[in-house]
Amino acid sequence: MPNPVRITYFTDPLCPWCWAFEPQWRRLRFEFGAGLRWRYRMGGLLAHWGRYHDSVNEVHNPGQMATQWLQVGELTAAPIDASIWRAGPPASSYPACLAFKAAESFGPPFAEAYLRRLREAVMLEKRDISRREELVDLAAAGAAPAAFETALDAPEATGAFRDDLTEARYREVQRFPTLVLHRAGPRGLALVGYQPIPFHAQVPFPISYADRSCVKVGRDTDVAGCCAGPIHCPQPDGRRGSRSVRVCPGPQPPRRTL
Repeated sequence: MPNPVRITYFTDPLCPWCWAFEPQWRRLRFEFGAGLRWRYRMGGLLAHWGRYHDSVNEVHNPGQMATQWLQVGELTAAPIDASIWRAGPPASSYPACLAFKAAESFGPPFAEAYLRRLREAVMLEKRDISRREELVDLAAAGAAPAAFETALDAPEATGAFRDDLTEARYREVQRFPTLVLHRAGPRGLALVGYQPIPFHAQVPFPISYADRSCVKVGRDTDVAGCCAGPIHCPQPDGRRGSRSVRVCPGPQPPRRTL
């Protein structure tokens, strides 16, 4: 199909808002069909608890993260078990992000299924996806353990994850999910934060014109997304937030060292 809509999806397996966004994301792909192309970029939500500080939500430790997950479930009706943050909290989201980059080396269908499995494991089954043995076990349905461990340790996976972090920083991605839409040209439309309805319905101009500028669209809420920075999510009463549109960067510069 000529000029398909291209989406760069900045996400993280440990993000509850991305989990809640799954039905909308699947509906969008179904509706666009062959007219949509997408790629995932891992955001690295939680490097480790010593560095994590979400001043908006007052989340600084695993117990406070549990409260945020409960709020996400209440607002979105997404099934989610927040007790993992009290029973056996993940130490970081970086291992799961790296594991997804390793899964991409097995092809898009496997990577897509693996990302879904990562989310299910932590959100529903209370499995600690910061542990290597869990990551390997979750891949067993489509990859031999030895082969997946080889991919996990390969420099290609580390380099791909590093590139994702670099692109997220360059594009000033501070919330997950963030989706950058393109039709043609280097610039696009960035939609930021969980959207309760198909997000393309909220685009302020037709997607066919998404290459004319690069703006960020979102809404504010008292319950923020998954990391520190401006809030771009819908309020429970549907009011529009104060920072709904902002110019964001265009082409990415050459790779930078982190």
